[in-house]
Amino acid sequence: MKTDLNNGPFFSVIVNCYNGETYLKKALDSIFSQAFGDYEVIFWDNQSTDSSAKIAKSYSDSRLHYLLAPNFTDISVARNLAVRQAQGKWITFLDCDDIWLDQKLEQQHQLITEDDSAELGFVYTRAKTIDENGDSIHSARDSQTLPEGYIMKDLLEENYVAIASGAVRKEYFLKIGGISSHYRFCGDYYLWLALSKHWKALKTDEVLTLIRSHPKNLTHANRTKMTIESLRLRLRFDSCYSLFRFALDQYYVFKPILKEKWFPFHGQVEQKIRGRRKLFIWGASQRGREALHYLQKNKILPYCFLDKDPQKHGQTFEGSSVENPGSLSTFSQKEKPFIVIASMFKDEIATELNQKGYHKTIDYSFYPF
Repeated sequence: MKTDLNNGPFFSVIVNCYNGETYLKKALDSIFSQAFGDYEVIFWDNQSTDSSAKIAKSYSDSRLHYLLAPNFTDISVARNLAVRQAQGKWITFLDCDDIWLDQKLEQQHQLITEDDSAELGFVYTRAKTIDENGDSIHSARDSQTLPEGYIMKDLLEENYVAIASGAVRKEYFLKIGGISSHYRFCGDYYLWLALSKHWKALKTDEVLTLIRSHPKNLTHANRTKMTIESLRLRLRFDSCYSLFRFALDQYYVFKPILKEKWFPFHGQVEQKIRGRRKLFIWGASQRGREALHYLQKNKILPYCFLDKDPQKHGQTFEGSSVENPGSLSTFSQKEKPFIVIASMFKDEIATELNQKGYHKTIDYSFYPF
C-alpha cells in the first residue's frame, strides 16, 4: 500500500490488535458508526492467536485494510509499522478495547479545517474511563480544564491526552521519527511531548472517547512501570522541572529510576564512543538531529549520517554528509565505526547490523541511550 498524502483519505485510523477479541467488535463498530466518513482503517494484527482476525475480516467495508504483522512487536513498534501503511493526512489510533462516540472524527475534522495552520500538530478530545462492563468510572479528570495551544509545559505536569482521543498530522508524526520504541508503556506520552515541543494542539471539551480499564490491558497491569517511564520522559524533555517537581510528588519511584541506569547513561556514551575513529548516526531525521545535539553537548562529533533514503545520499544534514548504509561494508574489522541508531526502525537496523558482524553495545547503541 503506497502512501499518497494528496489523494488519500483525511484520516487513517490505526487499530493495533493482539488477542483483542473480547471488546474488538464494539471498537470497530464505533469506527464505522462515525458521522464523518472520509477515513480508512489500518487493522494491524500483531500475530493474534484468538478470533481477532476473524472478527476484523467479517467487516465488508472497503475502508478496512487487514494487515498481519510478520512478527509480534511491542505496541509502539506496531503503531509505527502501521502508520507506514497509512494514506491519510491525519493519523488517529483506536485500541481494540476502547470506543469512539459517533461525532469524534467529525468534530476533529472541524477543528483542523477551521484552524488550517501549519502550526497545528495534533487535536484531541476529552476522554472518559469505563470499566470492563462499559460503566463509567468517575475521577477528578472528568472536570479538569484541558489545555490547548503550545501545551508542553502542561503535559509535563500531566498527560491529558489519551492515545485514542488524539489525531496527529502525519507529516509531523514522521518528522519526529514516530513513537519512540524506547518507552514500552508510555509511547503515547512520548508522542504528545515530542509534538508539543514544536507544534500546537487544539482540544474538544466534549467527551468523545471512552477508554476501557480492565485487568488485562497494558495500563492496568503495569502502573508502576508506567510511572517510572513517565518520569524518565519528563527528565528527557525538561530535566530540571521534572526532577524536582514530579520526583518529589512520587518519591517511591525515584530509586527504581536510578537502578534502571537512567542517570549513568552519560558516562556510558563516552565509554562506548570516545576513542573510536569514526562515529556514524543512522537516521537523518528529527531523532537523528536530537542525537547529534546531545553528542555535541558532550563534545562528541559524528563523522556522518547514514540513511536508506536514496534522495538524502550525498546531501548534508545538520552540517554532516548523509551516506548510504551500504558504505559500512568498505570498513575492515579494525576500522569499524561506532553507530548510534536514531531511527523509529531501530529493530530492523539492529538486525541488519548484527548480520554485518556489528555487536550491540560494542559496535552500536540506540538513541536515547
